[in-house]
Amino acid sequence: MNILKSVLTLGICAFALFGSDAEAKMKIDKSAIAGLQKVAVVSVSFKRFNDPKNELQWDDPEYVMMHGAGDDVLEIISAAGSFEVVGPEDVVANPKYESLTDDSGKIHSYNYYYPHGYRRIKLAKSKKEAIALCEALGVDAVVQVYFSEYGKSTSSGSVFGPSKSNNSSVLTGEVTVIDRNGKILISGKSKAGAVHTGSSMGKGSISIKTSGRPTDFHTRRLDSFLGHLRQDLGLQ
Repeated sequence: MNILKSVLTLGICAFALFGSDAEAKMKIDKSAIAGLQKVAVVSVSFKRFNDPKNELQWDDPEYVMMHGAGDDVLEIISAAGSFEVVGPEDVVANPKYESLTDDSGKIHSYNYYYPHGYRRIKLAKSKKEAIALCEALGVDAVVQVYFSEYGKSTSSGSVFGPSKSNNSSVLTGEVTVIDRNGKILISGKSKAGAVHTGSSMGKGSISIKTSGRPTDFHTRRLDSFLGHLRQDLGLQ
């Protein structure tokens, strides 16, 4: 009885640790955002975990969703102030853009994707590059958005009997905005609510998995993320 109780206790603690959702923290300087006149998104990227063996194509729903994610994020930020946006085509065509960023193709095999031909840069760790990009693009601030996802599972059933797990996916986005002086105006992560992806039932080593992803799976996740981002930034 004591052994069983210990197993149950350990299982509950492990599940609580894995399934807990620490609140995402976002920082924003609203007065500085209100003073911006022109901005540019210099990198949008996402790390993909779903079916990583199959490479995404430009017309896949997930890729299409991410293709417009930068504009969606800017629309939320613009609630703090009106500004002009330099288009992605003008950003990646700028002569200095390539020299100030890294080749995304070097890590493409690890399921990182860069819509619009964006390249890799870490603005929060590369303030000199952020300042240089602002100067090269003629903007007051540059923006980077990075997305990732993780799986979440809730289980029911006894330790030694049949068990059932409901699986879901959570989209997380990190937003960084740095102005021409190297000041960070927005930083932090926000995340979407969990979206169901399927379930599994099993006993011992036998497990049966069923897919349950809704047809609007990708758009639902992004919409949820954008709603949480708006709330976390206090821009409702």
